[in-house]
Amino acid sequence: MNLTYDSIAEIYHRLAVPLVFLRPAKDILAVLRIEPDAQILDVGAGAGAAAQAIKSIKGFKGKLVELDISLEMLKASNSSSSVSKVVGQVPGLPFCDNSFDAVISNFVLSHVLKYREAITDMVRVLKPGGKIVITSWDNDKNNYSELWNETAESVIGKVRLSKVVSEFMPSRDIFTNPENTSELLKEAGVKDIEIHKSESTVKTTISDFIEMKSVMLQGRYIKSKLGAERFKEFYRRIVENFNEQFNDPVEYPRFAHIVIGTKP
Repeated sequence: MNLTYDSIAEIYHRLAVPLVFLRPAKDILAVLRIEPDAQILDVGAGAGAAAQAIKSIKGFKGKLVELDISLEMLKASNSSSSVSKVVGQVPGLPFCDNSFDAVISNFVLSHVLKYREAITDMVRVLKPGGKIVITSWDNDKNNYSELWNETAESVIGKVRLSKVVSEFMPSRDIFTNPENTSELLKEAGVKDIEIHKSESTVKTTISDFIEMKSVMLQGRYIKSKLGAERFKEFYRRIVENFNEQFNDPVEYPRFAHIVIGTKP
């Protein structure tokens, strides 16, 4: 089943980037302590959280290369002249060895089945002394996501939803634990590994929260199974459930792991 990101790139850029992905991206850059002329590769750049974050770095004169499998997601990124866009995937990075000062993989490797090969490939394109950063979400929960899940399971079924998550995020359980990420980096020859934590607070309206959830993996799957008309009914129902149980705005914490290391 093709649950492409192409059709939801605008919503993803408008809601998911500022609400969910921008704070971790800024924390990554803080941990990297990049030089003004650094060459950075963002693997699985999506709608451009790192590109947004890098604008806050005064005096940055380097280059950020955004790589993603979705051309529409890359188009949605509000990038500057210091950003290049490449359609591609990992493993299989279309770059020469020793090309970048830093490689970022921001909440991507949980989607990659061949994650060991992916890490090896990212290390390959790093210059000696370059930094690799891998982020992953903590296994945190909140009342709003729980209500979304309960409503989704009532129309699709818990087993089917769990199956699609496992299919499209086959390595999620591996990268939820940052110690696993650290060990995988060690296997790839990376040294001086550090684990950091990114903490942020998502605060938004019920309407925007539901719209954002509708374009995430579960939402896209539900729409593909129900069809447009039945999905509208599901959407109406979930809006009613939220308005009955919660008041605007919704607010909840998000925790992410940042694992960084150096290529010898």
